[in-house]
Amino acid sequence: MVVLVSVLFSLALKAQETIQPSLGTDYKNAIGLRIGETSGFTYKHFFNNGNAFEGIVSAFPHIVGLTGLYEKHFKTGAPGLVWYVGGGGHFNVGGPTTRVYYGYNGDVRYRYVYRSGAFAVGIDAIGGMEYKFKKIPLGISADTKPFLEVNDVGNTYFTIDPSIGVKFTF
Repeated sequence: MVVLVSVLFSLALKAQETIQPSLGTDYKNAIGLRIGETSGFTYKHFFNNGNAFEGIVSAFPHIVGLTGLYEKHFKTGAPGLVWYVGGGGHFNVGGPTTRVYYGYNGDVRYRYVYRSGAFAVGIDAIGGMEYKFKKIPLGISADTKPFLEVNDVGNTYFTIDPSIGVKFTF
C-alpha cells in the first residue's frame, strides 16, 4: 500500500501537461482542509484532461492516517463547477486503544475489555462537486468518501464519510 501511494504521488509530481481550460479547473495544484469523518490536510495535483491525484493526511486520537485517491473530473456546464468520481486506498497507524467496560449480574461484577487495532488498511471511493472561484485562488468542495477498512485484530469498519473542503489553488 505504501509503495502504491508513493508511486501515485511520484507520478503526480512528474506530470507536467497543461489542464484543459474547458474542464473548468484553472489550477494545477491545491492544498487545503477536509472536514468530515476523515478530516485532515489535503493535496490535489492535476495530471491532464481532468485526471487528478488527491492525498489526505488525517489525525485522530492516537492514530495517523494517509489516504491516496485517483479522481476523474467532469464539467457541469456552470463556470468553475466540476463533479468528480474516483477511488483509492488508505492506511492508519497508531497506538492500540483499550476500553474497559463493567457490568453486573446480581452481586457479581464482570469486566469486559475491548481492544481496537493499532493498524488498519482500507479501500475508498469518492464522489462530489468542487467550485473554483474565478477571481481568487480558492476552491470549495462537498463530497462523500465511502470506505471499508480492516484492522490488525480482524475488525471491519464501513462508513459513508460525507465532507466539505476548502482549498488554496495554485
